[in-house]
Amino acid sequence: MLQGHKKPVQLHIVGVRGVPAQHGGFETFAAKLAPYLAKEGWKVTVYCQESGKGKAREDSWEGVRRVHIPVGIGEQLRQFCSI
Repeated sequence: MLQGHKKPVQLHIVGVRGVPAQHGGFETFAAKLAPYLAKEGWKVTVYCQESGKGKAREDSWEGVRRVHIPVGIGEQLRQFCSI
């Protein structure tokens, strides 16, 4: 939590395949930053892209809220371009 703030600061990380990191540098960065900030009192959500179809599901990892968003083959780019 930042000094002077009554409510926890929130951070949303988008564009990763998931944490803990299984791919490149951005996932590694997110996997280190997110738990650190959560331990400091921040509310951190990481949106994780995964193969498949169906509804998004949530869980937590090291104090971080993860939202798993299933995306079919070929849909990854289209999903983020339509935002």
